[in-house]
Amino acid sequence: MKLWLLGTLGLQQALLWFGGIAAFVTLLYLLKLRRRQVEVPFSALWARVLEERQSAKLFRRLKRFISWLVQLAVVALLLFALTDPQIKNWRLVKVETPEPRHTVLVIDTSASMGTTDENGASRLAAAKKVALRLIAELRGDDRLVIVEMAGRVRSGTFSNYKRGLEEQVERLAVQDSGTNVREALSVVQQLTEGKKDPWVVWLSDGAYDGLKDVAKLRGKVQIVQFGRERANVGISELSVRPYLDDGLKFEIFLKVRNYTTRALKGKVTLYTGDDFSRSGKKPARPGPEQRVEGLTIVQSVTVQLPAGGEVLRVLKDQKFLRKRLVAWLEVDPGQRMRDWFPRDDFAFAVVPDRKKIRVLGVSTGNNYLYAALFLRENLEFKMIEPKAFKPEMVGRYDLVVFDRFTPKPFPSEGNFLLLEPGEGGPFEVLKEKVVVRPRIGKIDRKHRLVRHVEFEDVEILYSVPIKLRGKDRAPVRSANGWPLVVTQSRKNRRVVAFAFDIRKSTLPLQTSFPVLLVDAVNWYFEEEQRLFLAHESGTQVSAKVSVKGDECELETPDGKQLRVPVVERHARFYAREAGFYRLGKGKLVELVAVNLRDREEARIGPRTFKDRAVVRADRASIKQTQRREDLWRHVWRNLLLAALMLGLVEWFTYHRRWTV
Repeated sequence: MKLWLLGTLGLQQALLWFGGIAAFVTLLYLLKLRRRQVEVPFSALWARVLEERQSAKLFRRLKRFISWLVQLAVVALLLFALTDPQIKNWRLVKVETPEPRHTVLVIDTSASMGTTDENGASRLAAAKKVALRLIAELRGDDRLVIVEMAGRVRSGTFSNYKRGLEEQVERLAVQDSGTNVREALSVVQQLTEGKKDPWVVWLSDGAYDGLKDVAKLRGKVQIVQFGRERANVGISELSVRPYLDDGLKFEIFLKVRNYTTRALKGKVTLYTGDDFSRSGKKPARPGPEQRVEGLTIVQSVTVQLPAGGEVLRVLKDQKFLRKRLVAWLEVDPGQRMRDWFPRDDFAFAVVPDRKKIRVLGVSTGNNYLYAALFLRENLEFKMIEPKAFKPEMVGRYDLVVFDRFTPKPFPSEGNFLLLEPGEGGPFEVLKEKVVVRPRIGKIDRKHRLVRHVEFEDVEILYSVPIKLRGKDRAPVRSANGWPLVVTQSRKNRRVVAFAFDIRKSTLPLQTSFPVLLVDAVNWYFEEEQRLFLAHESGTQVSAKVSVKGDECELETPDGKQLRVPVVERHARFYAREAGFYRLGKGKLVELVAVNLRDREEARIGPRTFKDRAVVRADRASIKQTQRREDLWRHVWRNLLLAALMLGLVEWFTYHRRWTV
């Protein structure tokens, strides 16, 4: 048997210490025992006893010799334990004092880890069990760091405080996001930089492309993959668009994708309401005029999903006044297919605010204007004579139309539409000059006012010359450069002016005239009439808010209250889950819809991976490797236990007078 003792004490040091201590113990045993003097009444009675003790002198030496050997054995065991011996394959081997091992534990918390195919539990729950076992088996000098990998990668610091590491693992939750593998690899590389033989344990389902890059990491890499190939269908897109005619109806765009290899039949139920938040409960089955938790069923749509394909449905002429729209997908029970990934069965959309707009017309009579505005569904139109106009009326209406009438002084606040403006208004009109029969020449198609308008064969009898000032814009000009349609935007006032009388032109006879008026109304209220598009979960969201200041309140879909920064009137926050987010407080509340739109994440089947450079480990092998190393590192504990047992034997025999 080869023997090296190179632990806390070297071989030579251990032998020197043993020789010195053994000589000291031997000296103690060679010392002559001092007899205790006891007075007795008659010495003749003790003569026979003394003779017997003399005859047993050799046996007493033998008993003390056994005690001496026991003491030397205890000393040898203690010194042997101090050398920290190592055993491998039943042989004492030469080892050096190992450096602390640094373990980087990467745990995937992306949306696919919520798939419940681990014996009824989620993949993340199974990954947590492996992580907690590794933490429990840490040696005292080892260090471990936890890296959470989802749309955003978060990392702690190396630690050997087991309770703190366990609390970090227990707090992990599935996020409605994809997997940012590139950032996770960068973080792991930084953590392992300068560490000797680091150990990277990668706990994931592998529902993404990029596992091959794990082989490039430093140290020993082990991947534990969770889950199996499972079926899934989900809603990949949900959005709402208002009609261009500025009515109160909408179009709903719905995309449903089938990630399985066979055709399926599903049903999508649309709900609308004001107080809906996803709490994990599925809405009840749809029915006529049914209300579920404050929600009203808008429509139920049947979809035929081809194998591995996607279906787009456009639902037209949808009318509802609620701001929240929720779509829920369920597979037809007759398909006998279980949807293992329910997180993408819900989609959310914010319905644009389509409130009634109050319009005041000040005109001596204009049937073209009256017909175009009065028939609009979302306009409340009232016409008065110019002599009945009073400046205080402006504050009671969202839009005021002045037809060939310009009040003096012109109101400093409000939204105004001017037809053939005069002097004293918001624009500088040149005196005693008229542009005769101007032909439309230049059109700025980037301007929102004329984006959807065509001006073919439009003839104008005359127009008033307008001189632009400051930030005035002219999206429509004549061939000679005179402004025909002018816009002005100030802090508290927005104005659109037609430099001609529409009754003295062929414009009202064109099909584009109603569209032009609708675009003009939308230009005034572009903030209120904008289309709210759903953001993608697992990303940084920037949403415009009406609140003032550097911060605003945020309520997440699960009811948490947070404070988020506001930069240039845009609140910025990270969307961890899908659902509705409330920004602001009181009347200044903005709704933001967030959906899980990562198609790669919705493919919940693990990717195949055959790179030999990385060790594909199962959950048991990681535990056994750790346990085996710990077992052979602590032989000194058994040596101390043996020394203690010998000491107890010596104590017992001494008190029994066997070794005295």
